[in-house]
Amino acid sequence: MTDDQWLSAIDKYADDESERLGDRIRGGAIELSRALEKQTKAQPERFARLMLALPDDANEHYFEAIVRGLENAGLATDLLGQVVEYAHNCPNRPHGRWLPRTIASHGDQDLPHTMLDVIAWYATQDPDPAEELWRKDAGANGPYYGGDPHFHGINSVRGSAASAIADLIAKDSRYWEYFAPVLESMVTDPSLAVRSCVAETCTQALRHDRSKAIALFLRLCEAEEELLASPMVENFLYYTADTEYAQVRPILERMLASSIARARQGGARQTVLAALSNENARPLAETAIHGDTESRKGAAEVLSRNLRTAPDRVYCEGSLIGLFNDLDQEVRRTAGHWTWTTKDEHRIESALPVVKAFIESRAFSENADSFFDVIEEAVDVPPDLLFRVGQRFIETVESATGDTGHSSALAAQGLSNLILRAYRQAEQDSDLRRRCLDLFDQLLEAGGYGADKAIETFER
Repeated sequence: MTDDQWLSAIDKYADDESERLGDRIRGGAIELSRALEKQTKAQPERFARLMLALPDDANEHYFEAIVRGLENAGLATDLLGQVVEYAHNCPNRPHGRWLPRTIASHGDQDLPHTMLDVIAWYATQDPDPAEELWRKDAGANGPYYGGDPHFHGINSVRGSAASAIADLIAKDSRYWEYFAPVLESMVTDPSLAVRSCVAETCTQALRHDRSKAIALFLRLCEAEEELLASPMVENFLYYTADTEYAQVRPILERMLASSIARARQGGARQTVLAALSNENARPLAETAIHGDTESRKGAAEVLSRNLRTAPDRVYCEGSLIGLFNDLDQEVRRTAGHWTWTTKDEHRIESALPVVKAFIESRAFSENADSFFDVIEEAVDVPPDLLFRVGQRFIETVESATGDTGHSSALAAQGLSNLILRAYRQAEQDSDLRRRCLDLFDQLLEAGGYGADKAIETFER
């Protein structure tokens, strides 16, 4: 289609509604705009100029299609500026959902203040969102946006503009210098959905002025507790809780005391993570480690993931071991995920206290399959420990309280090899060899499959 043909089609298909023509359906502006966006991505300069020829009363979907298509297009600054000016000055300024993102995608250029002014306007002046839709019931599907304020925020104009500002601040300090005063207003936005997006902007501000960014973040969090459950709030704390613990501690305390489970779990994660390197955070971390189920699960996530890399490994090990016998099965299972981080080491000596405690704990049965993966890969497992692993597995299978389920079926196959491995290694210990053979018989009686193949391999 030529430009004239496009303009003619845009004029003809001015309505959103489709219409039926016999056995066919003729699409409206929405369908045609999808094709227009695709063509804009392929020929950005051509369709940027075409947009400048659109009449003011053209269906807004056509403007949006071109604006979206120009994201990351690498347009020359002059042409981009013309597009931004035209789109921004359309009646009622309907294109704020996409325009800031397209501008920010060209942030590698030295964007003029006129374009930054446009983003700032949408971030602080646009009326969308006018209400907290994420709190409203949408009917059979539950609340709008799944009840998630951040999901609502990124789909609103002011929230989207806040994310665009975050992208620009991450690219260059000159954008931080421009938007720092604007952020002063953004952190007091009346919408929690928008504030959850502004938290991301505060996080990027840490690159340039940590004290200013933290001060803005603390003001941002002067809001209802639903904000504290936002992943963007937790992300900010990830970068500050260990190094600026005293300043963000009030936020962590609020999260741990929140009535919202996601906030408590996120607060526990970041408090315990800070405690791995900052002793001042440990008293508060203990309240998480010994708190309610959500807090303990958050603590278990961090401790299990950081076993290899924790600055204070002794503290991490001791705290993790305490969760192996937690009353809640999900907490025990999460604590048992330490096996995922050690498998590639091919050695267990550095984690021997954790290994021994885990074998004797209630968490063993919930994570037996992944634990056997670790043991099979490790080259430094002593034969007596291999034997004890096999013995404990049999105990959990035979125990009325053992909850091995699917895990036992998976682990039994590897267990056969481990028992025979212990037998081989115990060349100088006839008593241990005898016990290994007895244990193998017990495995057969318990229905452990894979034993026949293990025996065949052993005989070869």
